[in-house]
Amino acid sequence: MTLKSKLLHGSGPEWESNTTDRVCADFEQFKRLMDYFYSENSRLSHRATLIILKVGKRKPNWLQEQVPKMVDTLDEALPHWYKRNLLRILQFQQIPESHWGHAADQCFKYLESGETPVAVKVFSMTVIYRLTKALPELANELQLLIEDQYPLGSPGFKARGRRILGQLSKDGH
Repeated sequence: MTLKSKLLHGSGPEWESNTTDRVCADFEQFKRLMDYFYSENSRLSHRATLIILKVGKRKPNWLQEQVPKMVDTLDEALPHWYKRNLLRILQFQQIPESHWGHAADQCFKYLESGETPVAVKVFSMTVIYRLTKALPELANELQLLIEDQYPLGSPGFKARGRRILGQLSKDGH
């Protein structure tokens, strides 16, 4: 069965484990997986995201090589489902210093926009929070945006917002 077929037709924990094993065993399979992630087929891209998250834990250097391209993709006119998947992956990655400004700008735009879906906002919060470790000057703006939107935020927004505000406080911001 091809990787594409496996992505489109499999499901469940065993499927995820087997597909992750297959991709981790062969860098060419990983490159193919990334091609599927960047595809316009929402189902294929979403399914690829699930495996990419698992591969990233087992082969972090493979995924780290993809981070600059992912960050560069943030400012394209993307559907919300794609932004969500992209940020879901990026929230766990080390963003190269040369891409800090671009990642922060795009994530702040997503967080500020009233049209941005909750999942995109919460993943953006996490990406920005991780950047505050190297760029503490971002912490105040992040805190203000979270506090401003908190009263009308969804339960998901509030949960992530509380966690990020707590971490910012712990970090001395």
